[in-house]
Amino acid sequence: QWASSSAATVNDVMVAAQLRAIALESGWRGPEDGALRMTGTVDMRRYMETGRGEALCNLSSFFFPQFGIELGDDLTGTVSLVKAEIDRLKQDYMGLGFVFGSYLATLLQPFGLMKRFVRFLFSRMIASGNMPPALTNMGIIDEAKLDFGAPELASAVICVPVNQPPLFVTGLSGFRGSLTMSCGFYESALPADRVELLYRRIDSELPG
Repeated sequence: QWASSSAATVNDVMVAAQLRAIALESGWRGPEDGALRMTGTVDMRRYMETGRGEALCNLSSFFFPQFGIELGDDLTGTVSLVKAEIDRLKQDYMGLGFVFGSYLATLLQPFGLMKRFVRFLFSRMIASGNMPPALTNMGIIDEAKLDFGAPELASAVICVPVNQPPLFVTGLSGFRGSLTMSCGFYESALPADRVELLYRRIDSELPG
C-alpha cells in the first residue's frame, strides 16, 4: 500500500501515525520548529541466537530516530520517511550503541555523581523543550503462555507505566490480531482531553 515501503512493518506504520498526530496536534510548523524526533525501545533479544533470555533481566534498550524537517503530505509519505530511518538504524545494530555508550560513560562514576549528572541532563532538556515523545512497542502477547484453563481468556494488553513529566510515552501491544495503545499520565500535567484528542488523531491517520 505504501510507495517504496512494501515491506513496512506494523511498527513503521504506528510510529508514522503517532509522529503525524503529535506534529499536527502540537502545531508543529516545519523547519521553524526544528527536526521531528522520537524515542523508541529495542528488544535486545533480536541479537541473541535463540531470541530468548534464560532468566529475568533487562533486555531492552533505546533508539533515537530523527526524521528531518519534512513530515510528508500524508501517512504514505510519512511511512516512507519512518521506514527509511528505522531501516538505517537496524543496519547499524540498533540499540547496542546506547547500551555500550551508557556503560562506558558511567563506568568510573560513583552513583551519587551519576545521579546528579542525569538530573542535570534532564533539567537542561526540560528547559530547552528538547524532550522527544516515545513509543514503546511491546510486541505480540503469546496467548499460549496465558492459558490457565477455564474460563477462556477474552483479551490481554500490556500497558506502559505512568509517564513522569515531561516524558510522554505511549505503548503498543498486540493480541489475537488486534492492537492496543496505552498511555499513563498525570492529568495535572497533561489534561485527559488532550490525550484523547491525540489518540483520535492517531486513529484518523490509520487506514480503514
